[in-house]
Amino acid sequence: MKPIEARRRLHECARIIAAGEPLPPILRGWLTRAMVTRTRSSTADLDRLLGLRSRSGGRLHAFSTLPARDAALRELAGDIGPKAFFARLEAWRDGGNDPALSALARDLGPLPSSLRQVRRILAGDTAAGRLNSA
Repeated sequence: MKPIEARRRLHECARIIAAGEPLPPILRGWLTRAMVTRTRSSTADLDRLLGLRSRSGGRLHAFSTLPARDAALRELAGDIGPKAFFARLEAWRDGGNDPALSALARDLGPLPSSLRQVRRILAGDTAAGRLNSA
């Protein structure tokens, strides 16, 4: 299960519990298995047990801002291409006034610092890009 799916599943559990309704067996089993494992091992990570964090060791998790950041970067880049967009990023880093990039960095986290990463983001060839397209 992808982290974003686990987040939806956890949200559904919370909604059902808040409504005072019983959890369906699949949700009850998923949630209980994670909780029991966590109570047996103080080092077990509940986020990983619930599937909210990537199993592949990457940074991507259910609450990551990377998919939104990458989508916003692709939208900002439009059709200008990775080199031209990277030049825009570099100009902004050097103190240039770019309100769109400033807002993106403030709201969604650090912007890519290499042309290689910009190319991967614009091509949708990142874990966050694949998550958005799934």
